[in-house]
Amino acid sequence: MHQENYMNLMDQLTSSCQSDPYYQSACYLLSYDDDLYNLAQPYVGLHDGKGIDFDSIAAKISDHFGSSAPEEKIVDLAHNLFTAGRHPSHVTLQQMSELSCPWPELITNSMFIAKEQAQIVSSANGLSVDFSRYQHIKSMYMSM
Repeated sequence: MHQENYMNLMDQLTSSCQSDPYYQSACYLLSYDDDLYNLAQPYVGLHDGKGIDFDSIAAKISDHFGSSAPEEKIVDLAHNLFTAGRHPSHVTLQQMSELSCPWPELITNSMFIAKEQAQIVSSANGLSVDFSRYQHIKSMYMSM
């Protein structure tokens, strides 16, 4: 379902937004959980295929799940990544590590995606993340 949800969110965006790693990163996180996806979907690509209204998503999450829901932390982190840190996250590393599996891994993947060190790959087996670019950068760094 993650793959279908991700592709649906990306389809709501313009082609330039689809190729933007910050959009990819945010959609990767917002599409994993079906409940989160269903709440976020109306707020992706609102302005002629551009933009994600994180404040409205956060309000819907709070209304649906109550305050302090794990989904609220996911939206906050996605917003932080999407804005390249201009929206300060209120989620600490400790809180992130306390999220249930697989959220810490998905969040870490999304950080690599946002920084163009990993790519989302869609295949018949679903979504995966290709870290070959990161591995290349890492090997170059290690050889210095």
